Amino acid sequence: MKRLMLALAAITLFVTTVALPSFADGNPMPICTKTGCQKPLPAYASAVSWQEFYAWTANNGATQSCSSDSSGVVWTCSFDSPSGTELLVVWDSSQSCTVVGCTYSSFTVPTGPGYTQYYILGSSTGTSLGSTVNIGCYPIMLSQ
Repeated sequence: MKRLMLALAAITLFVTTVALPSFADGNPMPICTKTGCQKPLPAYASAVSWQEFYAWTANNGATQSCSSDSSGVVWTCSFDSPSGTELLVVWDSSQSCTVVGCTYSSFTVPTGPGYTQYYILGSSTGTSLGSTVNIGCYPIMLSQ
């Protein structure tokens, strides 16, 4: 029950720091991938972000509450998959996206769990990780 409550808290945190603020100025949240950004219909952008984040959190057990760094802008949520793989969802709520592109900050990958790849919203293909990874307002998921 505790793991479910932590997952629900993570979903609520995502909605309040990423999904809802993107519409505060009336502009839709663009969908950004490695090949660029496109301006979707507002409902589509919110639905894609919500659906993917929900899948990451609901399908895995939360291992601790989501937390931010000392600046209050870089958020992390830890999960374990049913097979025991450690996962870390991370995003930077101070970054933004426009139709032209997104801004990013550099995140140092924790060395303890041995994360080797990351996933972006809307992709089921992992990308190899180095010692740092760029993070933006859209969450990414680090995996062992």
